[in-house]
Amino acid sequence: MLSKRLAFLGASLVLIGSVISSNVQAQNNSKKNSVPANVEAELVSIAESALRAEYDVQVSGDEEGAKRRNPKVSKIRDAKFQKRLEKAKELKDFLKGRKIGFKSFQTKLEVKDLKIAGNTATLDAVEDTDRYYDLSIMSPDSPEKSQGLTEHRFTFSLQGNQWELISSEILNYPGSTQGTPKEKIPPLPMDPNITPSDPLAPPTDKQSSLTSAVVAPVKVSKTGLPTVSNNPNKSSAHGRAYNAPVKIAQASLNRQAIIQYLYYYAKTPNSQYRDYSMTGNLGGDCTNFVSQALKAGGWTSEQGFYRDATNWWYDFSGIWPGESWTWINADYFFKFILNRPRARTIGRVADLVPGDVISVDFDPQNNDGMEHTMMVSKKTNDGVIYLAYHTPNRIDVTFSEFYDKSPGAKFYAWSLLSSYK
Repeated sequence: MLSKRLAFLGASLVLIGSVISSNVQAQNNSKKNSVPANVEAELVSIAESALRAEYDVQVSGDEEGAKRRNPKVSKIRDAKFQKRLEKAKELKDFLKGRKIGFKSFQTKLEVKDLKIAGNTATLDAVEDTDRYYDLSIMSPDSPEKSQGLTEHRFTFSLQGNQWELISSEILNYPGSTQGTPKEKIPPLPMDPNITPSDPLAPPTDKQSSLTSAVVAPVKVSKTGLPTVSNNPNKSSAHGRAYNAPVKIAQASLNRQAIIQYLYYYAKTPNSQYRDYSMTGNLGGDCTNFVSQALKAGGWTSEQGFYRDATNWWYDFSGIWPGESWTWINADYFFKFILNRPRARTIGRVADLVPGDVISVDFDPQNNDGMEHTMMVSKKTNDGVIYLAYHTPNRIDVTFSEFYDKSPGAKFYAWSLLSSYK
């Protein structure tokens, strides 16, 4: 009798659980499908037309032709749209002068959220874009394409029975983590004696592409750590003892492992690490990504208090604090390299090689330190530098393009040391 009652109770619980699960799923589907499919398709189409017109100009240099080829731009009332087309033309001309160009592109939007309130619609979507380089004017060893993911928010207004795009913004604009859900990270004072690198001077030595300056490849695990050591120790809850350093040939640098990591995780982050692109106004994932790649390349952990700029580590256990500020914040990372030299600053960005690092200060007049960190993914035989970074996620963007889109910024080029103590 008891066994029958238990069986009945178990079946009842399963039924209740199934009903609850079905209700939750129904609520989720209701929320997802609350906007008619034809309306969603129309809004996405208008938003994609805005993006396509901009990339069209980067390829063709023809603003009016781009509008004709993307007729739904007639439904764009965003005051900044025309300015973006003009900027795209300026970028094309600037890159052409440096023998860089695009021949085609592919772009699409994946909807993350869509809400309609009255006559206003808000569309949050992820743009996935490949831009194919014009290899007829570029070095034969240039990459085929530049790839990237960008998070957008598009706002529409219903005028009569027609939706019109009235504004758009990038949600993951380049920038470093400025804090965690528990605390903000204060900026460090900038040392006036540190001289920024010249972003446009030609290379003093036209070193070849990534394979010419690297050692033999190594296998990299899903955590981004070389497989010679992949077992972090337990961590202290007080932020003073962390995962054991990974040692490769006595702290020697493996550039090939770094480059492998960049290409594998530039677009899609390594799920074994926390993703700081989701911290909203607290910043982005750029320095976290760079730290992961350097760890894969053999940089050893420096244990100690997480706020100290002389330490650098990451803890996989999930116990707070989960990493040093130098691991996730561009300014603290910059100070870490100064405090524990693992790289040297050089006078010209063009003298960097694949696996090297660039720190960026977007607004030096504010004296609030570095705000972005990125790495060199490739260097072609004609000296063109290509970049990999997060927030937004990019691989094989030319430094020339990044420079053109960052007016007033100062750049600090770091040449990584092949070994250090």
